[in-house]
Amino acid sequence: MSEAKPPTTTSTVPRRKVRRNSIRVPSGASMAAFNQRPPLVLAGGVAASSSQKHVADMKNSREKEKKAMQGLNSKLANHLETKRMLEAENKHLKELLNKSRVEFNIDKVKTSYEDQLHEMKALLEDKDKELATVKSQNESLEEEVEDLSEQLRQVQDERDRLQAEIDGLHDEVARRIADSETSRRRTSELEKQLADWKKRYGILDGQMAELRTNLRTETSQRLELENRLAMLEEELAFLNDVHSAEIKEYKAIVSKTQKLPDFQDSWKAEVGNIVSDLSAEYESQLQTITAAMESRHADEIQKLKAGVRTIPGGASPAGRVGVSGGLDMRSRTDVSAMREYESTISSLKSKIRDLEFQLQESLKNNASEDAAHRAEIDQLRAEMESMLKELHDLMDAKLSLELEIAAYRKLLDGEENRISSALSSFGGFQTEGESALANALSLPGNKMTMSRSTNGTVAIVELESEGRYIEIEDHAKFPKGATTLKNWTLTQTTENGKSYTHTFTDGNVFSSGKMIKIWGSKFGAGQQGITSSSVEHWGSLSAPSTITLKDDKNKISSLKSRIRGLEMELEEALNGRATDAANYNLEINTLRSELQEMLKELQDLMDTKLSLELEIAAYRKLLEGEEGRVSSMMTSFSGLQTESESALSAALQSASRMTISRSKSGSVSILELESEGRYIELEDNPKFPKGSTNLKNWTLIQSQDNGKTFTHKFTDGNLFSSGKMIKVWGSRHGAGQGGVTSSDVTEWGTMAVPCTVTLIDDKGKESAKLVIKTNM
Repeated sequence: MSEAKPPTTTSTVPRRKVRRNSIRVPSGASMAAFNQRPPLVLAGGVAASSSQKHVADMKNSREKEKKAMQGLNSKLANHLETKRMLEAENKHLKELLNKSRVEFNIDKVKTSYEDQLHEMKALLEDKDKELATVKSQNESLEEEVEDLSEQLRQVQDERDRLQAEIDGLHDEVARRIADSETSRRRTSELEKQLADWKKRYGILDGQMAELRTNLRTETSQRLELENRLAMLEEELAFLNDVHSAEIKEYKAIVSKTQKLPDFQDSWKAEVGNIVSDLSAEYESQLQTITAAMESRHADEIQKLKAGVRTIPGGASPAGRVGVSGGLDMRSRTDVSAMREYESTISSLKSKIRDLEFQLQESLKNNASEDAAHRAEIDQLRAEMESMLKELHDLMDAKLSLELEIAAYRKLLDGEENRISSALSSFGGFQTEGESALANALSLPGNKMTMSRSTNGTVAIVELESEGRYIEIEDHAKFPKGATTLKNWTLTQTTENGKSYTHTFTDGNVFSSGKMIKIWGSKFGAGQQGITSSSVEHWGSLSAPSTITLKDDKNKISSLKSRIRGLEMELEEALNGRATDAANYNLEINTLRSELQEMLKELQDLMDTKLSLELEIAAYRKLLEGEEGRVSSMMTSFSGLQTESESALSAALQSASRMTISRSKSGSVSILELESEGRYIELEDNPKFPKGSTNLKNWTLIQSQDNGKTFTHKFTDGNLFSSGKMIKVWGSRHGAGQGGVTSSDVTEWGTMAVPCTVTLIDDKGKESAKLVIKTNM
């Protein structure tokens, strides 16, 4: 229903001064707004006491009420007029509807509709049967593939299990050989070194000092690596923020170049129109003034001539002097008026010159801004061209992949036909699937090159690999409405001489979107786009061809090109940002792996240190036994061992058979147990750099194989604020030491007894473990 616009009635009300004690009803209104009020009479002294502010407020409120009522009256009149017109139009449409119901016969349409419905039902049943057959075949093939996959999985699991067992046996054999060789070597060395054990004690003490120095050096290096990792992460975060800001700026620039009109040109046109209007106005005023002056001058001359003619010859000299005085007065008046007009003209000309100078200045400023904008646009266009080049490379790679997919599709079709026909291949022959694969792979797809060009507003996006459709796109570079393709021709010419041509009869093909597909008549049924009536199917990608789109003036518009708009460029920029982020992540992962290797080396050094501490403890015990023997003046008999020799042999045997293993599931690991049980050292793992770990309500437990247990519960959680490593001392040794002194544990168990040190978090889960055991 077309809605007619009601005629609007406007009434011109002359502006008059509103009286103080009355409200004037506007003339020409359809309804009366107010009744005229009687004049307000105030008692004596009230008017004098009322302030001027109340009077002004009353006037303003009455003026507003008057304007509001005028607007309401006009709206009501328009509404009533529209209502009358709509009622008349509805009445007419009802009459037409009743007339069409009487003349329309629905039985014929119902019969044809039921016939078509029966035909579609029969066709649907046939398709359902075909689909059930294909599904059954697919299910049998899927079951066979699943069975084969399960068998392969079982074989791989069995192979992995056997390989693991073999590796374990190899490790066990190597360990046993190494242990036997170590024991044999240590026995031979200890027999030679028993004589000078006192001298070596001093040497070992110096070595311990050197090891302590090395440990401090390694700790400082590790802290430097942690600081470097933190700096790199901060730099990565900063670069990510910079990339985000740059992308936002690019988005803003792209949106401005896409959506905003050219304010420069509109501003120039507006300024030019203003200057032309001012020039025309000044010229018209100047012409008017000039014409008035000329007419007035001519009138004065005529009057002067007429006055001279009317003076009689015999007039007295006094009369002549009076006439000449009057003429002089008129001439002086005319001269003064002429001077005033000349000053007005000069002032107008000076204003025109000022305006022209301002116009030139504004044009210069606009030219400089235009040059800056053009430079920025050129830079953006260069970036766009580089991005489009990359996009073309990606499209070429996509088409090559589509060729490979088409080859594999042909192979799959051949295999399905071979299975359905139950044909087997004998020696010297090829199956149909093998022939299809050979034909598909023998195509020169890998050697195919593609080129695109666009001269107009429409681009050719792609040719489907099997020739079912050709896709075209209305180029985003030209946003001034959709392109009309009426009488345009799309032609595909292959090298074998075949040609396919489609002529567009409807120009409004881009009304639903920026991209449209032109299907062959063989494949276009039920598809979105345009189905060609002159082309059954297009040529496939396997045959070299040229696709040309010509407009109604026979100019080439585009040749096989796919140029995305600024959205694709934005996606490319985001992909570049994702690539940069991936590179940074890769660098961080590399640094983390290097840090893990350094930590592994540090752990090996710590294990070596613990082994050396065990040897030192053995030598200390040997020294204590020897000193006891000397002090008590006990002699050793033949066939017996002294106490020091027994202690030395026991300590060295325990050290040679001892192994240490660590594990962790959280951010804190157990670094070491001091050989004499003075402290246990913990470390906040640098793999988790997001602040330090809170150890409040965590528990540290040491369980020895002889049944002893030592437990410490953390009450303060902020233990790693001063560093990444902390020592938990026993109360006997913790006085004056840095770290945590346990009030529950007097002294931890020594490393001479196999034990397990476990760190439990506040939720009762195991966070880290250190296991010291002896190999029997």
